[in-house]
Amino acid sequence: MNVLITGGAGFIGSHTAKEIKRRGFGAAAVDNLKMGHREAVRWGPFVECGIHETRRLREAIRDFNAGAVIHLAADANARESVEIPRHYYDTNVAGTLSVLDAMLSENVTTLVFASSCSIYGNLKGVAIEKDPPLPISPYGETKLFCEKVLRSYEKAYGLRWMAMRYFNVAGADPEGEIGEDHEPEAHIIPRVILNCLGVHPPVEVLGGNHGTDDGTAIRDYVHVSDVARANSIALQHLMNGGACEPVNIGSGIATSVRQIIRAVERETGTQARTIDKPAHSGDPNWIVSDITRARELLGWVPRDSSLPRIVETAHSWFRARTGAAEAAYASQISR
Repeated sequence: MNVLITGGAGFIGSHTAKEIKRRGFGAAAVDNLKMGHREAVRWGPFVECGIHETRRLREAIRDFNAGAVIHLAADANARESVEIPRHYYDTNVAGTLSVLDAMLSENVTTLVFASSCSIYGNLKGVAIEKDPPLPISPYGETKLFCEKVLRSYEKAYGLRWMAMRYFNVAGADPEGEIGEDHEPEAHIIPRVILNCLGVHPPVEVLGGNHGTDDGTAIRDYVHVSDVARANSIALQHLMNGGACEPVNIGSGIATSVRQIIRAVERETGTQARTIDKPAHSGDPNWIVSDITRARELLGWVPRDSSLPRIVETAHSWFRARTGAAEAAYASQISR
């Protein structure tokens, strides 16, 4: 079967396309290249368009004869969503409705949807799918609303769906073909690695007021290759008539920002330069997954999501790109 991947030129999308192809599916990427990169599309055809372009999405589904969609395209910065919520509702909610409209118009009813741990809000324990969602950012609200849409579309139109509640996706392709490449880079692991490689300014450590043991936020980091594998398994699950529901995709391991900094310093042999700052609005203190349901329903368990493995693969990817990163950093400094 052929699969259309929205956001297919992005970090998760490119890794998912590689895994989908490895499993024998056709993989076509749709991306507006706002955050994605054309060179990351290596495992199938590419259509440059945004998810609001419903007519072009319909054409892509038809031209590629897609029987399913993996919808990854979204804006995903919780802090930013507090400042520009209108943009997030337009991209993540209206954009998802456009994708669904294109699918149903072409009689495609199988969807793997990129949801988020942000729907849980600020938890005191591990996140379980049955927990009441209490998002504290517009970003989390958009993902929760989309999950509600999927349930109603299942009842009304026969949509077959899985909502993958990703935790903090990190790392890089172990084979070194693709990796994380955002501009600007908002994620902590790449920023610390690039700082240790000498191509990024001091890293802001948002904490001291988080109420955790070391004052910095506690997160659950999951390797991007494990996420890509989960997406592929979820697709097969739906094709086999499996249940439609949300599942957590994380490692189940609690990791603080300061622990990340120490892990990167060990991997690179270099001390990171940091600046302490207070936490931002929209940032939960603690969010860690319970992945029992993903194991029970999908037979999925993370393989590469230990912190040393995540840092090792990410470091290898960025070290290979250090020359380009140096040039980009020099360009930023000169502006």
